[in-house]
Order: sequence, then structure tokens, then C-alpha cells
Amino acid sequence: MKIWLMFRHIAKLCAIIALNVTTNCYADPKINALRGAYLWYFSNLIDWPENSTYPDSKFVLCAATQDKEDIYQLSTIKKGVGSYPLKIKYISPLSEKNHVNNCHVLYIAKGVSSAYRAILTQPPAHTLLVTEGDSELKGHIHLFTLGTKLKFNINNSDLTSRGFKVSAKLLNLSKQPKGKPTQ
Repeated sequence: MKIWLMFRHIAKLCAIIALNVTTNCYADPKINALRGAYLWYFSNLIDWPENSTYPDSKFVLCAATQDKEDIYQLSTIKKGVGSYPLKIKYISPLSEKNHVNNCHVLYIAKGVSSAYRAILTQPPAHTLLVTEGDSELKGHIHLFTLGTKLKFNINNSDLTSRGFKVSAKLLNLSKQPKGKPTQ
């Protein structure tokens, strides 16, 4: 009888561990999906400077990421930005800087920001820079996690000085990190 109880406790413990592993496995894709949605919404809730150009009449979102789930989520975005169709371009640190000059939004994922230090310190004039992770190298919009939630903050004064206009709705959603964010 004692052996039966021991097996029952082991079975419960295995079920709890399996549930935790399953929950953790599915937590990241939700953040990846939210990240992709944020990038699209940022593009729609910010007005670019009047003299911005649109190569090939497209809105170009560039992503410096090696995360396969990020790449997948970005590939599912089918809506355009304003009257322009959306073109998603994946870049690497080896890309020439002039490739970055054509980006309306440049997303630099956590873990790769140090390779883009030169771009981060002096981004192209009409490029909205979105970063994540490294708190030393922040873009105009910086993504961060608090617990299991993805949040963002906006450097509105820098964007305004560059001719961008951020909607009040987006500014209200912006959060300043309190405590220590998990990068």
C-alpha cells in the first residue's frame, strides 16, 4: 500500500513538472507575436517626417534578429502602413550601412545590439529605431519585459526633434521601467 502512495505522489510530481515545462515552452511565442504586433502598430501610430521617402513605394521594416520565431511572426504581417505596402527586410551586422538608410523602422533584437553600436549611436534621420535588451544602447522605442509581460518606452523628445509625431494613444501606452526589467 505504501508503494502505491509513493507512485501516486511521483505521478503528481511528474504532472506538475510537465505542466510547468509546457507553460514555459509556449510563453515565448506569445511574446514573439506581441513583438511583431508592436512593430506594426508603432509603424501605424507614428507619423514620419514630411520629407521621408518610400523606395519602390513601400514602407520598409528592417529586422536585425536571428530568432526564428520573430522571423516567422514578422512574416505573418500582411497589412500595409497607411497607403504603402509593407516590406520586411532581414539584415545582419555585415549589411552595408546604406541598406539601413532605406529602413523606416529598424528593429534590433536583444543579443545583437552590440554589433550595431554605430547605427545605434547615429541612426539614419528618417529611421525609427526600436531596440530590445541591452539597456545601455536604447533606440527611440525600447522593448523590455517585466515578469512575463512585454512593455515599451518611448523617447518622445528625440523623436519630436527628428520630425516624428507620436500619437497620444501610443504615448499613453508607453511605460517607464520600474524596478529592474528583465532584459
